[in-house]
Amino acid sequence: SGWDRWKDNTQQLDTVLFELLQALCAPSYPVVLFLDNIQWADAASLELLSNLMRDVDSSNFMLIGAYRDDVSLHLKMIYDTAGQNITDIKLDNLSLETVDDILSDLTGTSGVTENLAKIVLEKTHGNPFSIFQFLEMLQRKELLVFSFHTHKWSWNSELIKSKTEVTQNVVHVLV
Repeated sequence: SGWDRWKDNTQQLDTVLFELLQALCAPSYPVVLFLDNIQWADAASLELLSNLMRDVDSSNFMLIGAYRDDVSLHLKMIYDTAGQNITDIKLDNLSLETVDDILSDLTGTSGVTENLAKIVLEKTHGNPFSIFQFLEMLQRKELLVFSFHTHKWSWNSELIKSKTEVTQNVVHVLV
């Protein structure tokens, strides 16, 4: 049946990937595999990752996975399988001081971005991805403008505050 063929193909893929990693992983050539947005992976993919973490020689293989805080039940399966081989590193949202430092660096100014930083923090909750999306949106809407004449960035904090909303990806994460 179709299900049996799919299951056979999945098992073959698992076997091929396992053998490939075993062949590539050596003390002189360790392998690091980075996967982003694991929270979006389906159950079959998570099961494959779980099997790899359990079966591949961990002294020569490292899986680094990035995911959002809202861990799915499927993702918890990996934790259960790998056990002590998992180190969880939580990254917090950025502080006002850090957002201000980023804005100072991006605008090439010092000591004048604090009001903008407060607005950016309010609208993005300090989420790094959201911050850069928000800044891109400000530039697109010409609320954050670079003058080629003066070689400086300019913005109107009150206008930004009144004409922008909390970024959609922050709303999605908060819901």
